[in-house]
Amino acid sequence: MASISNLMIFIMIIAMFRGHELNKPPRPSPTPSILPTESGSTNPQLNRLTLPGQITFGGLFSTHDSYNPGSRLCSNVNWEQLVNLQGMIYAIENINNKTSLLPNITVGYDIRNTCNNPDLSVLQTLDLLFQFRKNDVCQIQQRLPCNNKCNAVSQQSHSLPQARVDNQLVGIIGAKSNGDSKNVQTIMKGFQMPQISYAASDAKLSSRSRYPTFFRTVPVNTHLAKIIVAVIARMNWNFISIVSMKTEFSGSIHREVMDSLRKYRVCVDENVLVSEKARNLDIIAKNIKESMAPVVIILLEEHILPRLLQAFQRYNVTGKTLFTSSDWDPKILSYDPNVIGGMIGISVRKPPSLQFQKYLTEISICTTLNPVLLQYWLIFHEIHNITVENAQQICQDHVTSNPTSDFTFHLKRLSYNAAYVIDAVYALAHALHLTLNCNQVRCQKQLHHPSVQLSQIVENLYKINFQGMSVKDFAFNKHGNPREAIYNIVNLRRNEREGILRPLPIGNWTMGKVEILYLNQDKVKFGPYSNITQLPQYCSPECQAGSYYNYVNKRTCCWTCHECPRNTYSNQTQVSACTTCPLGSIINENRTECKLIKPYSLNYSDLQNVLMLVTFSISVTCTLITWIIIIRYRNTPVVRGSDFVLSQMLLFAILLCLSVAPLFASPVTAFNCTISLFIYCLSISFVMSIILVKTNRISKIFESNFVKSWKSKIFLGNRGPAMLAILLTVIEGVICGLTSIMDPITIRRQVMSENTVYLICRSKTRIGYTVAVGYFAVLGILCAYFAFKTRKLPENFCEAKYISFTSIIMILAIATMVPAYFGTVGPFQAAISSFGIITFATSVLCCMFGHKLYVILIRPELNTRENVMLDIAAYSLNGGSGGNSATNTLTAPNRVHVGSVDKDMVIR
Repeated sequence: MASISNLMIFIMIIAMFRGHELNKPPRPSPTPSILPTESGSTNPQLNRLTLPGQITFGGLFSTHDSYNPGSRLCSNVNWEQLVNLQGMIYAIENINNKTSLLPNITVGYDIRNTCNNPDLSVLQTLDLLFQFRKNDVCQIQQRLPCNNKCNAVSQQSHSLPQARVDNQLVGIIGAKSNGDSKNVQTIMKGFQMPQISYAASDAKLSSRSRYPTFFRTVPVNTHLAKIIVAVIARMNWNFISIVSMKTEFSGSIHREVMDSLRKYRVCVDENVLVSEKARNLDIIAKNIKESMAPVVIILLEEHILPRLLQAFQRYNVTGKTLFTSSDWDPKILSYDPNVIGGMIGISVRKPPSLQFQKYLTEISICTTLNPVLLQYWLIFHEIHNITVENAQQICQDHVTSNPTSDFTFHLKRLSYNAAYVIDAVYALAHALHLTLNCNQVRCQKQLHHPSVQLSQIVENLYKINFQGMSVKDFAFNKHGNPREAIYNIVNLRRNEREGILRPLPIGNWTMGKVEILYLNQDKVKFGPYSNITQLPQYCSPECQAGSYYNYVNKRTCCWTCHECPRNTYSNQTQVSACTTCPLGSIINENRTECKLIKPYSLNYSDLQNVLMLVTFSISVTCTLITWIIIIRYRNTPVVRGSDFVLSQMLLFAILLCLSVAPLFASPVTAFNCTISLFIYCLSISFVMSIILVKTNRISKIFESNFVKSWKSKIFLGNRGPAMLAILLTVIEGVICGLTSIMDPITIRRQVMSENTVYLICRSKTRIGYTVAVGYFAVLGILCAYFAFKTRKLPENFCEAKYISFTSIIMILAIATMVPAYFGTVGPFQAAISSFGIITFATSVLCCMFGHKLYVILIRPELNTRENVMLDIAAYSLNGGSGGNSATNTLTAPNRVHVGSVDKDMVIR
């Protein structure tokens, strides 16, 4: 509270030394330069307008644009601010004439002229507070010389009591500028007194910690960046220049606009800054003229914009569409139409009030207007030599004689901004209405009631909701800003009837629950361009898909297009670099996308497959011929000695092996891969199982210590060996079947080179097929082992050495074919697999049946029972396989004899 006390002391001291200066009679001042006046006419000074009332609304208006501290005179009348001032008076008069708002309470006003000067704004605010809050000041420090009406208090009390509402100031309407509003709020917040601005749009004023009692009826300027970007996106402008300034207002909008434009891929050709004192406007005009961008975004404050447009006019900057973020000074309408024609601007919505316009233009203004203000209106209409005494009569005569004069249009145009002033007055009145607990008849609380505090008015400002003039439903949000904001988008076009440039509305942007942009593009005229389709975009054509761009020099909006290099592509327009196609793909003809290289696939018409099919056919034919011969000579000793059933099964297994060869050479699919590997493993296992059973059977027959038992039925019976071979093959089939289900084969693309791709069969783990291959590899090793054991058996009785040779060939074939199959891809894999399985099957056929066919067809004399018996006898006399003659296989008691194999070959 000590800071508040110091503030009040400061206010008191300043007011004592400066207050008398504000009330001095005005001195003559020069006629404003913007007004045509007669020689010797004067410009009346307006420092203060008052109307007594039970409560008072303060007002701060810059009715002049210039102030001379030396002479303490204001010059250059601001007619729009005069209209705004009259709007405050109009609103208070309406409140006093109505009983529904603040019934039985008369509202007065004390309006001060700040002359667009920050120091004067502070002095006028201090004087307002001094005039209406003397008692509060005196209560803080009795030591200060105060009015005799002040009640002395103890010197020990330094706390400021809650300011009461009692025939005193309850709030201030104003100020106009952001800087003045901040300065005024610094003082006002010490009194907890509300301040409502009608024009200050700086976003920083939304801070409740720094400006707790500040409110405004005008939208915040943070919306401007959103509107600019939304319009650029809607218009599809992608080649622009931007002019901004190093000020807090322009800089913040510039940053937001640039951040948003990057998302829309908008190219900024020139991005220039106006210097602090705007001394480089000519340089900027030259740069904009040289730029090929057809759209210029101007982010400047209202007082700088005319100076930039004048520079454009000096350097004949034509053919551009200008887009501004601030209101337009009326004097720019007289500039060269070739420069400003088609200009687009954004301004807060300025809804006309028909009642207020009627109030301004009717003859009643001559009698209701303050005499000092009336002199301004008459000067505005170029009527001079006016005094306070004859002003009313001159005004009535002028209005009666000129009912359709052009001043009516000017008054209407100047009255648009008054809507925000009128809403500010009504907002303060509605908050006071809630504070006093009023209805339409009377107020429940008296003005002098101790509970009526200024802080309550501030709190109630957040609660008000009424039908406003600027928006339909006016209310404040939690930051003291209007809850709803409406911006007009206007286009400077030639009025065909009047033949002059007029700003005409083409759309609006509304911020409420949602943000909505409405833009009637059919009404837009772009200066030298008649419609939006003729507005050029870039200085270079857009690079199409299949190409990329390179910037020309330093201009980032001008480029040359180049076709994408070999094996690169671009599938979007306007890209800076092409993308390399991944391995296994090539670009299409337009270089807009990569397409997968068609994998190499063998056809049965290819030379490799033709050779395979010929070999396959020969092998199958040989197998079938062998099968026929074996069946034809099935009763001969050679055939019967090698077990006819197993021979039939072996021939079938060979054909099964051969059938895999065409599958390996067929197109690569998941089904073909699965079925070929399944038959491959199954057929090899079947062949090896049969050979293993045959070899083991012969070995057991001639084994000296093999006693006849139940095992002999399995190894030496007619059905046992066949069932054992099938069982061993079924095990392989189960392994392959489980592998196909649990680890299925999938097809993958294998890139071999830039233009070569093969399809390969792959499973996730390969464990299953590794087990399957390992299984028949074990069978092959067992075959070789038993074949080695039977190498000395009778040649005509058993194909021992041929089985041994077959076993070795099978092991070698498997040892080379399996790694080659899993280690190669494409046609090499197909060739190795196909010819490998044919070689394997043919080798078994030749080794197991070649000698039999030789004996049957060429040496039939060897295919006799007697010749076989001689071989067996010779084997017995020589001791067999390492045994002695006393215990030979055929004569020892309780030994298995040949009759166990074939009853027709039993040795009696």
